[in-house]
Amino acid sequence: MTRKIDCGEYIHWISDVLEKRTELLLAKGGLTLSQLMVIESFHHSKDGYQTVQDIQNALHVAQPTASGLVKRMEKKGLLKRIDSKDKREKVITLTDEGYAAITNARKGMISTESILLSSLSEEEGKQFHSLLDKVWNSLDKDLSRKK
Repeated sequence: MTRKIDCGEYIHWISDVLEKRTELLLAKGGLTLSQLMVIESFHHSKDGYQTVQDIQNALHVAQPTASGLVKRMEKKGLLKRIDSKDKREKVITLTDEGYAAITNARKGMISTESILLSSLSEEEGKQFHSLLDKVWNSLDKDLSRKK
C-alpha cells in the first residue's frame, strides 16, 4: 500500500532543497539566507529606509535576532545607520555594497526558480505562484492574529 504524501511534507522537502541550493549560491557572495531576506525587505519600504522593528516584522523574528542581523550586516558594509529624530529608533538603509550583493544574489535566485518551474508550462507557473500567494496570505494572517 502506497502512503499518500501530504502537502506539508512536500512543501518541507521542496523548502529544504531550495534553502540548501540558495545558501550555497549566497555563500559565494558572502551572504546568508537571513541577510538576503533583510536586504529583500527593503524592496517593500516606501523610502528605502527601515527600522529594526520593520525588519523584525518582515522576517517574523524576535527583536534580538533582527538586531544581531543588522549589526553583522553593518560590519560587512551592507547596511548603514541613518540619523533619526527618535534616538531610540535605529533607522537603516542599504549601502552600495548591499545593492550590489542583492543584484548578484538575484541572478542565482532566478536560476533556482527556473529549475523549480522547469516542469511546468508558463500558465501552470503563473497558477502555481498564485496558489503560493494564497497559501502564504492565509498563513501570514494566522501569524498576525496570534501576536
